[in-house]
Amino acid sequence: MLQRRKALWIPLVVWILTTSIFISLSVLSQRYQDRLLQTRTDVTAEQVALRLDEYINTRLNLVGRMQLSWRQGLINSPEDFRLQATDLISQFSGLQAINWIDREGFIRWIVPEDANLAAKDKDLKKHPQAAQTFLNAMRTGKIQVTPPVMLLQGGHGFAAYFPLEVQGERQGYLNAVFRLDPLIEGCLAHGIQQQFSFVIRDGEDLAFLAGKEDEIWHSRFRSTYEFKVGNRLWNITLAPNERLGTASSSFMNHLPLPFGLLLGLGLALFLRRLIIRESQLAISEERYRTIFENAPMGLFRIDQAGRLLAANQAMAKTYGFDSVADFVAQEYIFKHWESPEVFAAMIREVELRGEVQGFETAFRDRDGRQLWVRHSGRWFADKGYLEGVGYAVTEEKLALEALRRSETRFRRLMEGTRAMIFIIGAQHRILYANQAAQDYTGYTADELLGQTSRDIIAAAQHEILDRAIAAYQRDNTPLNLELIFNTKDGRERWFETAGIIIDFDNQPAWLTTSFEITERKRAEEELRRSEDKFRTIFENAQVGLFRIAKSRLEDANLAMARMFGYQNADEFVAQYDMANCFYDPQDGTRMAEEIRVTGGLKRFEARLYRRDRSYIWVRFSSTYYPDKDMSEGVIIDITDEKNAVDALMKSERKFRTLADSTRAIILINDQAGNTLYANQAAAEKFGYDETELTRMKLEDLLTPRAKQILAAAGLSASSGNLPVKLEYPIRAKDGREIWLETTSARIELDEGDAWISTAFDVTDRRLAEEALRESENKYRTMFQTTGTLTMSFDQDAIIRLANEEFPKLTGYSIEEAVGKMSWMQLFDEKSLEKMRTYHAMRAVNPQAVPRSYEARLVDKAGRFHDGIVTINLVPGTTVRVASFLDITERKQAELQMLRADKMAALGQIIAGVAHEINNPNNFIYFNLPILRRYVEAMRPLLDHHRDEDPDLKILNMPYETFLEDVYKLIENMEHGSQRITGIVSELKNYIRSHEVEDRKQENLQTIINQVMTLVGKQVRKMVKRFEIEVAPETPDVWVNAGKIEQVLINLTINAGQAADKEDSWVKLTARPAPDRPNWVEITVQDNGCGMPEYIQHQIFDPFFTTKGRDSGTGLGLAISQRIVEEHGGKISVTSEVGKGSCFTLRLPVKREE
Repeated sequence: MLQRRKALWIPLVVWILTTSIFISLSVLSQRYQDRLLQTRTDVTAEQVALRLDEYINTRLNLVGRMQLSWRQGLINSPEDFRLQATDLISQFSGLQAINWIDREGFIRWIVPEDANLAAKDKDLKKHPQAAQTFLNAMRTGKIQVTPPVMLLQGGHGFAAYFPLEVQGERQGYLNAVFRLDPLIEGCLAHGIQQQFSFVIRDGEDLAFLAGKEDEIWHSRFRSTYEFKVGNRLWNITLAPNERLGTASSSFMNHLPLPFGLLLGLGLALFLRRLIIRESQLAISEERYRTIFENAPMGLFRIDQAGRLLAANQAMAKTYGFDSVADFVAQEYIFKHWESPEVFAAMIREVELRGEVQGFETAFRDRDGRQLWVRHSGRWFADKGYLEGVGYAVTEEKLALEALRRSETRFRRLMEGTRAMIFIIGAQHRILYANQAAQDYTGYTADELLGQTSRDIIAAAQHEILDRAIAAYQRDNTPLNLELIFNTKDGRERWFETAGIIIDFDNQPAWLTTSFEITERKRAEEELRRSEDKFRTIFENAQVGLFRIAKSRLEDANLAMARMFGYQNADEFVAQYDMANCFYDPQDGTRMAEEIRVTGGLKRFEARLYRRDRSYIWVRFSSTYYPDKDMSEGVIIDITDEKNAVDALMKSERKFRTLADSTRAIILINDQAGNTLYANQAAAEKFGYDETELTRMKLEDLLTPRAKQILAAAGLSASSGNLPVKLEYPIRAKDGREIWLETTSARIELDEGDAWISTAFDVTDRRLAEEALRESENKYRTMFQTTGTLTMSFDQDAIIRLANEEFPKLTGYSIEEAVGKMSWMQLFDEKSLEKMRTYHAMRAVNPQAVPRSYEARLVDKAGRFHDGIVTINLVPGTTVRVASFLDITERKQAELQMLRADKMAALGQIIAGVAHEINNPNNFIYFNLPILRRYVEAMRPLLDHHRDEDPDLKILNMPYETFLEDVYKLIENMEHGSQRITGIVSELKNYIRSHEVEDRKQENLQTIINQVMTLVGKQVRKMVKRFEIEVAPETPDVWVNAGKIEQVLINLTINAGQAADKEDSWVKLTARPAPDRPNWVEITVQDNGCGMPEYIQHQIFDPFFTTKGRDSGTGLGLAISQRIVEEHGGKISVTSEVGKGSCFTLRLPVKREE
């Protein structure tokens, strides 16, 4: 009964233990995979947050550079704005648009415009979601970013508002619009969205969702990190998706559990079989013992040589003898054995152990049957024999054969597992490999049995394997290794291998079980690389890094070790005494209290001992982890900084001693004008003591005149922004005005930037200079304020002095003229003839020379100025003082008045003529269509007469000729009437006032493009080449665009009509005027027939034309000249017969004031 229980419960317990072990391994493996997945999720979430932070804020910073370009004046027009915005959008994805918003909040400029027209002219203050953010930007003047909103142009995104302020004036806002989907998809790698689901939020507002949000929030592996978008804080929550979760729970992770169940079942069956066999043997022994008791069992005694000394009946019968005597008579027991060598082996075992147990040998009885006998005995050395028992075990052998068959069944079970199982014999020869081994390695069973284990295990692993085998054989150290196996296709796969020595076919052999761990090894390698990277950063950082656990220095980098006088980090960690490291023990108490209250250290300063017991000043920043009682942080050596502060204090004491010993006044004022320091000389000079001065501001000492001087220099006392050198008066305590010559320089103090000023009393010098200046100013004012160009020169005619009107009128600076130019160089040749004569005569008889006469001055740009020259001699000297009164405008006004009178008279005449001509012409023009209808009505009658009389003639003309001539006469009359109407219209246009209305700043390129649209094709039919060239730097002009187009059309058609060559061309150019700022120059040039000089003088006269009688009225150029002049411009012509002509227009850029 007890044996039956053993056969049941012992295998059951073994199976339960084995299964429990493998279940534990499976659970631990799954937990490891979970931790690995959680780590991967945390790292990915942090990397994605950092990537988004960098990606989005880089684009915001680039838009911020555009804001800086605006402030620096690099963006002055919509075109400048469009170019910069287009360049930015084309280079960086995610930007939907860049807009300019005016000060009232309306979107005015949009780039690109086509895709964002829905937002143009919208009022952002009324936007349902972005209005509050925009109002914040208006109120604070700082960059503001909206939460995720619905964009005006459609879609989901956010916007940033950059206030544009130039010299304190708000000029609007720069608006960057981002569409979230392309922005985030462009930022993140595609693999992240395949493996993870994530949601990005700004507080409660959803910004982006990849996957299902419910699954993200219910995932136990989710990880959340925050990142900044401008002034807002966003967060990303990331979780692995189903595909990644499935990959982390692979088949290999669950393999140990079924294998453990199978292995436990196999071991239980095997143990049960052994127990059953042991039970059978016990029963057999009991049976034999009963037989032995009833009939003595086989006993024997032999000596060392194997001679049989004694045996019982049962023994004799065992060897097939009927009588003991016959059996003993055989003398040597081994004579009955199949091999004498077996006896020698038994004797060696006896000699080695002093006994023999279960030694089996085979023999054949007299009938030839093979029987088995098992011997057990003890060697009695003192008696020199072995005494034991021998009994037949043939039946047991048969039982073992049955057991072998059971092992075969067990082998089949081994074939069903996914673990690689090998049996390896001598010389590492593979004796057995299960199906899993074949599947993993790619070899067939036959191929594996022909190899050694060394052939399929990586060569680098052989030495490791040999050491493990040696350790097992030496002291039974369990064989448990991680080995690399080479597959047939050349891949390497990691396996965790365990092995024991078994008896296989009566030979010792290794039984190994291997589980694949390739994926685990890869994960461990990635983890190791990550740790190596962190360690490299830790060890090579240029600042001290440390970890303190339970008040003991646990780790530190090399920079910290050297900071404290150690050569390496290990020595520092091992030897540094944290308990006695503070120079001032109170610093340690303060540090502990700050860690307890705040959970870490922020810029905590203390003095610490170094290895040589000298001390250094350091600054700590660290984080405390209470669950581990550990702090990690950064330490910086600030000893030099502290020494610099001490040196500064000593320098300040020296400065005060020096400043109080000088007689110069020394003041130090901050940016607000507060007096920070005043020396003894200042106190004595101003009448205040030093305490009173330090309570005053600089402006308290200034007189009203001093404040005016500072204001004129664009400065104020309160700003502290004094020039390097300046003189101004101050008011002393007793009311005296003291003039100071002050030299100032900017310095940096702990309180901020300040000014140090050194001053000397220059009151006496100022009084003397003031008297001299009043005398000089009296005469200089008279010289400068004559209102005309005034200069002085000597007999050599070189200019010695010139007033402020000189550069305005001549274009030469005073520096260019004084002491270098003759005053006569300023006048034309016609004026010079009489000026040279008068100059020579004035030296002989000044009374004989007129004091005033007319002359023509030529300025630096070549322009002529008519005027009156007045010259006087300075009494008692040869110095002349000359003035030039410019009467150019007066003469032009006189000419214009004369011309206006002529035009008024001409206008009255033309108006009367036009009226008298128009009335009969209208009668003709309006009656001609009636006449045509009359002819058409009469034609059927005439056609009828012609049909009756084919030779019909009217006025001696054939009917057809007469009819054709009638229609031609009507057409000629219509053409003539229209010609009369055109001429009258042009006459009216010419005499009508051309005061230009509706002027505004216009782009010349746009005007010229419109001219090309109207007459480009017409001109190209006249010439072989028509070129347009507008300089990029050409500014806009203040004109009526239609009137200027009329002028350019007239000039361009005239140039085309002048073509007379096979390679004829016309060229229209525009550029800034090279010799006159704020003017533009437009030229229309051709290589046509050209004009002689006498025609050039007449072409702007009304009714003058070189064309045929029916080709023009001669008013086109006259009207063009009036339009240009009424714009404040000028038109001129240069021409050469046979080479072509060039008409030049000059127009002012700005509106006339």
